[in-house]
Amino acid sequence: MKDNWSFQGEVDLEGITLKTASFSLTPPGNKNKVTFSANLRPGEKAYLNECRFLMGGSSLQVSGSYNLRDRDSLDVKVSTEKLSLEDLGVRFKKGGTLASGILACQLDAHASLQHPLRTSVKGAIAAQKLSFILNRLPSPISDCNLKVAFSGKETRIHSLKMKVGQSPVNIQGNLVGWDGLKGDLTISSDYLNSSDFVGKGFSPLSGSKKAEAHRFIRNTDIDINLKAVLGQWQACKCGPLEAEGSFRSGDFYITHSRLQIDHGFLKMKGYIKNGKEPDISFSSYIKTTRQPLEGLVQSLGFEDTLMEGLVTLEAVIHAKGKEKKDLISELTGDMNVLMEEGIVKKSRPIFQVLDFLSLQKIFKRKPPDLSKEGFYFESIGGHIVIDKGVLKTENLTIKSPVFNAVAKGIADLTKKEVDFDLGVQPLGTIDWIVSKIPIAGYILTGKEKSLLIYYFKVKGPWFEPEVQHIPLKNIGGTTIGFFKRLFLTPERLFKNLGDAVKEFDYGAVPMSKEELPDGP
Repeated sequence: MKDNWSFQGEVDLEGITLKTASFSLTPPGNKNKVTFSANLRPGEKAYLNECRFLMGGSSLQVSGSYNLRDRDSLDVKVSTEKLSLEDLGVRFKKGGTLASGILACQLDAHASLQHPLRTSVKGAIAAQKLSFILNRLPSPISDCNLKVAFSGKETRIHSLKMKVGQSPVNIQGNLVGWDGLKGDLTISSDYLNSSDFVGKGFSPLSGSKKAEAHRFIRNTDIDINLKAVLGQWQACKCGPLEAEGSFRSGDFYITHSRLQIDHGFLKMKGYIKNGKEPDISFSSYIKTTRQPLEGLVQSLGFEDTLMEGLVTLEAVIHAKGKEKKDLISELTGDMNVLMEEGIVKKSRPIFQVLDFLSLQKIFKRKPPDLSKEGFYFESIGGHIVIDKGVLKTENLTIKSPVFNAVAKGIADLTKKEVDFDLGVQPLGTIDWIVSKIPIAGYILTGKEKSLLIYYFKVKGPWFEPEVQHIPLKNIGGTTIGFFKRLFLTPERLFKNLGDAVKEFDYGAVPMSKEELPDGP
C-alpha cells in the first residue's frame, strides 16, 4: 500500500532445536508454530503487530515498534498467560534433566539501542512449580514459585520460593539498575543443608589468578540478610543461623554472622575476594560445651579423627591468604580447650609411654582401660596460642586411669611436626613403685605430697614422632620447675580470652577494596 508495507506469515517449528552451553530447547510435538503480522513505514517506523508462539498448550505474544528515523528507540511488549517449560522442551546438559513449570508475564519495555542503560521496564512475571538446574549449584532447583514486579529500572521481588535440593529458600528484596545491580535481598529458610549449595570440590581459593570480572559484576553491590531456623553442615546439625553481608564487585563480604550448634555457637566475619588477585580473610569466635568431637571434626571437612570425646572450647581464630596454603601458615589466635571422657585411637607418644611404663613394671596389672578401641582418658586440656600456623602451649594436662601427664611445646601445622616436653606421673603409691623399680624417675616433693615423674622428649613428624625417655641426670632445672608448677601447684588451665573476644566483636575487618591495606 502507499507508504506502508504489510507482512504476515507462519513458521513451522517442527525439527527446530536451539542449543546453548548449558541447555537445549526442542519443542515436542508436530503442531508448534510461530505466526506473525508486521507493518513497515519506510523511513518512519517498523511495527511488529503480533508475533505469537504456539507450542502445545502454551502461547507467548510479542509486539512492538522500532523508530527508523533515529534508528534508536525500541518498544516491546511481551505477554503470556501460560508458558510451560515442558512445551518448550528445555533439557539441561547437566544430568540430561527436563525443565518443568509454568510462566506468566506482562511486560512493557522501552529501550534505546545507543544508550541501553536507559531501558525502562514495567510489568510483572509470575511462575509456578518451576524445576531446573544451575551449573554452579550441586543440587537441582524445584518447586520454584515467584512474583516479580518491574517499574523503570527497579525490580521488586515480592516472593521467590523454591527448594534447592532439600533446602527450602524464600527470597525477597529490591534491585535497581542494568549495568550492575544495587539493592538488598532478604533470604530466609526453615532448613539449610550446606551440601545443597557447596559441592565437595568447592574451594574459595583456587591457588591461581582469575580473569577480571565482567563489567556487570564489577558494578554490582547487593546487601544480603540471611536467616535460617535449622541447618546442617557436613555431619553437624545447627541452627538458628543469622548473617549479614554483601556481594560487592564480585567479592563476598560477611559483616556479621552467628551460627548456633548443638552445644555452642560460632561467630564469623570476613571476606572472599575473587578476580585477578584471589584473597580470603576471616575472623571467627567459637564456644562449645561438651560438644562431641566427631561431629565437630567432620563439619570442618575431615572424614576421620584420631580421637573421640566431648569438647569444651573457647577460641578466637584469624586466617588470611591468597592461596590455600596461606590459610594455615597465616593462622593466628588463642584457644582454651578441654576434651573429656574420650578415647585416643592413634598416638605414638601415648602408646610408647605406655610401653615404657610396662617395661619398667609400673603396673601391678594390665590397665583395664587399654582396649582395642584405644586409650581412654578422663580429660585433656590447656591453653593454646596459634602464631603463624604454629600451636604453642605451656600447660597441656592429661588425666587418665593409668597416668597423669603435663606437656609444653609446639605443633607446626605447616611442617606437620611436633616438639614438646612430656612429664608422666604413673598412678600408684610411690613406695610401691620405688620398691619395685630398680631405676626410678624424678621424685617431686611438695608441701602435701610427693610424685614420681618420668620425662620424655617428643619430636618429629606429626603422626610418627620420636619419643625419647630422658634419664634423671639429664633433667634441667627449668624442666623440673615446669613439672612442679603443673603437678604440685597446678594453675588454671583456661586463660581469660576477654581481650581477644573484644577485639573480634569490635575490631575492624576491611569491608571494601578501598579499605584493604596495601601490601601483604
